[in-house]
Amino acid sequence: MGREHKGKGVNIALGPMINMGRVAEGGRNWEGFGADPFLTGEMTYETILGLQQGGVIACAKHLIGKYVMFLAFVYLKKTAD
Repeated sequence: MGREHKGKGVNIALGPMINMGRVAEGGRNWEGFGADPFLTGEMTYETILGLQQGGVIACAKHLIGKYVMFLAFVYLKKTAD
């Protein structure tokens, strides 16, 4: 993946996404590695190594606050009223 990004002129990859998708209807769970914390950690580690070996910076996404957007929508609705 690192060489592919580098070949396209990308220096920073916005990923991997490391939320643990526990809800099937979670929207963007397809970006992550699943609900298993150990598997997510191992896959994140290997993905970051692969990106770095290709000369690309990995920017892990969504370390905390997966469900914050739910609260943002509630807030936006209240402010719109």
